[in-house]
Amino acid sequence: MKKTGIILLSLLVLLSVSCTNKKTAETSIADYTEEEILNGNSYSRASSFTSTVNKKTTIKCKRFTGFEKIMTFQQKEDSIKITLTATVDDGEFRLVICDSEKIYHEFEINEENQTYTLPAAKNKYYLKAVGKNASYKLEVTYETTEPFLPKYEGTTI
Repeated sequence: MKKTGIILLSLLVLLSVSCTNKKTAETSIADYTEEEILNGNSYSRASSFTSTVNKKTTIKCKRFTGFEKIMTFQQKEDSIKITLTATVDDGEFRLVICDSEKIYHEFEINEENQTYTLPAAKNKYYLKAVGKNASYKLEVTYETTEPFLPKYEGTTI
Protein backbone atom coordinates (compact mmCIF):
# COMPACT_ATOMS: atom_id res chain seq x y z
CA MET A 1 0.00 0.00 0.00
CA LYS A 2 2.82 2.37 0.91
CA LYS A 3 4.65 1.54 -2.32
CA THR A 4 1.51 2.26 -4.40
CA GLY A 5 1.13 5.65 -2.71
CA ILE A 6 4.73 6.60 -3.54
CA ILE A 7 4.27 5.54 -7.18
CA LEU A 8 1.03 7.53 -7.49
CA LEU A 9 2.65 10.59 -5.91
CA SER A 10 5.62 10.30 -8.30
CA LEU A 11 3.29 10.08 -11.32
CA LEU A 12 1.34 13.09 -10.08
CA VAL A 13 4.53 15.15 -9.75
CA LEU A 14 5.70 14.14 -13.24
CA LEU A 15 2.32 14.99 -14.73
CA SER A 16 2.34 18.37 -12.97
CA VAL A 17 5.84 19.24 -14.26
CA SER A 18 4.90 18.10 -17.77
CA CYS A 19 1.79 20.31 -17.84
CA THR A 20 3.71 23.32 -16.48
CA ASN A 21 6.39 23.04 -19.18
CA LYS A 22 3.76 22.69 -21.90
CA LYS A 23 1.98 25.82 -20.68
CA THR A 24 5.24 27.82 -20.65
CA ALA A 25 6.09 26.66 -24.16
CA GLU A 26 2.68 27.75 -25.46
CA THR A 27 2.61 31.15 -23.69
CA SER A 28 3.17 34.19 -25.86
CA ILE A 29 5.45 36.92 -24.50
CA ALA A 30 2.59 39.36 -25.15
CA ASP A 31 0.86 37.67 -22.18
CA TYR A 32 3.72 38.30 -19.72
CA THR A 33 2.73 40.55 -16.84
CA GLU A 34 4.71 43.58 -15.71
CA GLU A 35 5.84 41.58 -12.66
CA GLU A 36 7.12 38.71 -14.84
CA ILE A 37 9.06 41.13 -17.04
CA LEU A 38 10.56 43.04 -14.10
CA ASN A 39 11.58 39.86 -12.24
CA GLY A 40 12.71 37.78 -15.23
CA ASN A 41 16.51 37.60 -15.44
CA SER A 42 17.49 34.53 -17.43
CA TYR A 43 18.13 34.39 -21.15
CA SER A 44 19.96 32.55 -23.90
CA ARG A 45 21.49 34.12 -27.00
CA ALA A 46 23.16 32.67 -30.08
CA SER A 47 25.29 34.43 -32.70
CA SER A 48 25.18 37.81 -31.00
CA PHE A 49 27.24 40.88 -31.97
CA THR A 50 27.47 44.31 -30.27
CA SER A 51 29.29 47.45 -31.41
CA THR A 52 29.31 51.06 -30.20
CA VAL A 53 30.50 54.02 -32.26
CA ASN A 54 29.79 57.70 -31.39
CA LYS A 55 27.00 56.98 -28.88
CA LYS A 56 25.28 54.57 -31.28
CA THR A 57 25.07 50.97 -30.13
CA THR A 58 24.11 48.22 -32.57
CA ILE A 59 23.18 44.76 -31.33
CA LYS A 60 22.45 41.87 -33.69
CA CYS A 61 21.25 38.50 -32.46
CA LYS A 62 20.24 35.40 -34.41
CA ARG A 63 18.33 33.68 -31.59
CA PHE A 64 17.21 35.17 -28.27
CA THR A 65 14.90 33.76 -25.61
CA GLY A 66 14.28 35.10 -22.11
CA PHE A 67 14.65 38.37 -20.21
CA GLU A 68 17.81 40.50 -20.54
CA LYS A 69 18.81 43.91 -19.24
CA ILE A 70 20.57 45.14 -22.37
CA MET A 71 21.62 48.56 -21.08
CA THR A 72 21.62 50.30 -17.70
CA PHE A 73 21.19 54.06 -17.47
CA GLN A 74 22.30 55.45 -14.10
CA GLN A 75 20.34 58.69 -13.89
CA LYS A 76 21.59 61.72 -12.05
CA GLU A 77 19.77 65.04 -12.36
CA ASP A 78 19.69 65.34 -16.15
CA SER A 79 17.29 63.64 -18.55
CA ILE A 80 18.49 61.22 -21.21
CA LYS A 81 16.82 61.00 -24.61
CA ILE A 82 16.95 57.52 -26.14
CA THR A 83 16.33 56.94 -29.83
CA LEU A 84 15.80 53.34 -30.83
CA THR A 85 15.04 51.16 -33.84
CA ALA A 86 14.28 47.47 -33.26
CA THR A 87 13.92 45.19 -36.26
CA VAL A 88 12.73 41.62 -35.70
CA ASP A 89 13.00 39.02 -38.46
CA ASP A 90 11.65 36.03 -36.58
CA GLY A 91 10.07 35.08 -33.25
CA GLU A 92 8.56 37.28 -30.56
CA PHE A 93 10.33 40.32 -29.11
CA ARG A 94 9.54 43.19 -26.72
CA LEU A 95 11.68 46.11 -25.51
CA VAL A 96 10.85 48.13 -22.41
CA ILE A 97 12.34 50.92 -20.32
CA CYS A 98 11.96 50.03 -16.65
CA ASP A 99 13.46 50.31 -13.21
CA SER A 100 13.24 47.58 -10.59
CA GLU A 101 9.60 48.44 -9.79
CA LYS A 102 7.83 49.75 -12.90
CA ILE A 103 7.75 49.65 -16.70
CA TYR A 104 7.81 53.24 -17.99
CA HIS A 105 7.68 52.67 -21.74
CA GLU A 106 7.41 49.88 -24.30
CA PHE A 107 8.90 50.44 -27.74
CA GLU A 108 7.12 49.38 -30.91
CA ILE A 109 8.91 46.71 -32.90
CA ASN A 110 9.85 47.31 -36.56
CA GLU A 111 9.33 51.08 -36.29
CA GLU A 112 12.25 53.41 -36.94
CA ASN A 113 13.69 56.14 -34.72
CA GLN A 114 11.36 55.92 -31.74
CA THR A 115 12.29 58.24 -28.89
CA TYR A 116 11.78 58.19 -25.16
CA THR A 117 13.19 60.62 -22.60
CA LEU A 118 14.08 59.19 -19.20
CA PRO A 119 12.79 61.38 -16.36
CA ALA A 120 15.31 63.76 -14.80
CA ALA A 121 15.55 62.03 -11.43
CA LYS A 122 18.17 60.00 -9.60
CA ASN A 123 17.37 56.46 -10.57
CA LYS A 124 18.68 53.40 -12.38
CA TYR A 125 16.75 52.56 -15.55
CA TYR A 126 17.12 49.52 -17.78
CA LEU A 127 16.53 48.85 -21.45
CA LYS A 128 15.19 45.33 -21.11
CA ALA A 129 14.55 42.79 -23.86
CA VAL A 130 11.96 40.04 -23.65
CA GLY A 131 12.04 37.43 -26.37
CA LYS A 132 11.07 34.00 -27.55
CA ASN A 133 13.12 32.52 -30.41
CA ALA A 134 13.70 36.07 -31.68
CA SER A 135 16.12 37.13 -34.38
CA TYR A 136 16.64 40.89 -34.06
CA LYS A 137 18.74 43.97 -34.79
CA LEU A 138 18.69 46.86 -32.35
CA GLU A 139 20.13 50.36 -32.86
CA VAL A 140 20.22 52.66 -29.82
CA THR A 141 21.50 56.23 -29.50
CA TYR A 142 21.24 58.57 -26.54
CA GLU A 143 21.56 62.30 -25.89
CA THR A 144 22.35 64.00 -22.60
CA THR A 145 23.99 67.19 -21.40
CA GLU A 146 25.93 65.35 -18.67
CA PRO A 147 28.95 63.20 -19.43
CA PHE A 148 27.47 59.72 -19.45
CA LEU A 149 28.36 56.18 -20.45
CA PRO A 150 25.68 53.51 -20.23
CA LYS A 151 26.56 50.17 -18.70
CA TYR A 152 25.94 47.26 -21.01
CA GLU A 153 24.37 44.32 -19.23
CA GLY A 154 24.93 40.91 -20.74
CA THR A 155 26.98 42.19 -23.66
CA THR A 156 30.74 42.37 -24.10
CA ILE A 157 32.12 45.41 -25.87
